[in-house]
Amino acid sequence: MNLDYLKSFYVTVKCNSISKAAKQLHLTQPGLSMQIQNLEDEVGAKLLIRSNKGVELTEEGKIVFEHATTMLSIQKNIKRSIKDLEKSKKTLSIVACKSLGEYVLPCSLYTFKEIYTDVGVK
Repeated sequence: MNLDYLKSFYVTVKCNSISKAAKQLHLTQPGLSMQIQNLEDEVGAKLLIRSNKGVELTEEGKIVFEHATTMLSIQKNIKRSIKDLEKSKKTLSIVACKSLGEYVLPCSLYTFKEIYTDVGVK
């Protein structure tokens, strides 16, 4: 299932309008409608009732919206956890001339990496 389509669906429901959601997502209205249609085709059910007053969830749409909320939250948590991991990584940056970099550093870096496995080297 395409998470971008789920996000588009989620934002549309939250905005209660395809045009407002399209602006927020930086998409055209037809492009957003196509994404929602593709999600509906993938799920095999109509998710939104469209009208001049906005959009309304169908029973199937309520189920998908509930799960979309959870899935998008999990996606956000994954991204945050990876970002936190990258911040906590230790990095050693080394600058050297060409001859040292080719002949001296490789052996030294190999030994260093065996001792300090949690430190990245640039």
